[in-house]
Parts: sequence; structure tokens; C-alpha cells
Amino acid sequence: MHTYIFTVPMSGNSSLLAPFKVTLIWTDPFVPATSDKVVLHDLDLLVVRRQGSKVTTHYPNGLPQGPHRINTVEKVVLYTPTPGDVYS
Repeated sequence: MHTYIFTVPMSGNSSLLAPFKVTLIWTDPFVPATSDKVVLHDLDLLVVRRQGSKVTTHYPNGLPQGPHRINTVEKVVLYTPTPGDVYS
């Protein structure tokens, strides 16, 4: 597992901040049609925001909960990040 930490820059005007976008893309080997798997290597992207004891997890591709299991491109977009917030 790899974890990266990102801090939203402090700005005088938070309305000028661009959306915070994280994308994970990988090349997966061919999976035979007889396989019960859609992708062989199922990587999962999660973006987590911690505020004290409150933890918010953002899942990819607009899913409300749980990781995405059927493709090799996963993306999380936070349209209104708050300056100073830390995401991992």
C-alpha cells in the first residue's frame, strides 16, 4: 500500500481554488473470457480527509461507498476543497 499526503494551499480567496483531482490508472494483463474476474490486479483509490476525530472517505468514480472493482481507471474529484485541509 502507498499513502501520499496532500495539503490544500492556504489562499486569501478559497473561491479561486481549483478542484482537487486524484487519478489512478494502470495497465492490466489480458484476462481470459472464461475468468470470473474483470481485472486481474484490482487496485483501489481512496481519498481520506481527517478533521480531528471525524474521517471522511471519498471513493472513486462517484461511488457513494466501497471501492470500484471493474476498471483500471479510478478518479476522485473534490470540487470545493478547503484551504489547509489535509488529504491522504
